Amino acid sequence: MILGFFVAQRYGWLEKLFPKVVIFKVDYAKQKATGHLVLKVLLINRTRESISFNNPTLAFFNGNQKREFIIKNIGGQNYFPITLTPGTGHKFNIDAQKFYSSIADLEKYKTIQMIITSTTGRSYKSIKWPVWLTFRRI
Repeated sequence: MILGFFVAQRYGWLEKLFPKVVIFKVDYAKQKATGHLVLKVLLINRTRESISFNNPTLAFFNGNQKREFIIKNIGGQNYFPITLTPGTGHKFNIDAQKFYSSIADLEKYKTIQMIITSTTGRSYKSIKWPVWLTFRRI
């Protein structure tokens, strides 16, 4: 049952089964040229009302320890807080290597999760993904 849910979420089948939800999808990939870990984030509003989202949070895990970083701008532009009208979406990429290179102690944290909250307080989370399990190349 759990494996079926994981496969359905990974291949996007849940998006087709539940059309009146907010889709928050994170793909983990490595760049071919540099080997940097890149998070490709897709946020789609399929509900009937407009929803505003606060800044996303990138969380690094090492067992029970957790380090969270709020993403203030992406590529020099400030997108958040963002309001998505019904049927619209937003896509952006985050280079996780910038966090690893600027904070030396972060190399011990081998699991990553993205969290985004709406202004109403609802939280959307990706699954915790081990960094070493990233095989996709872009």
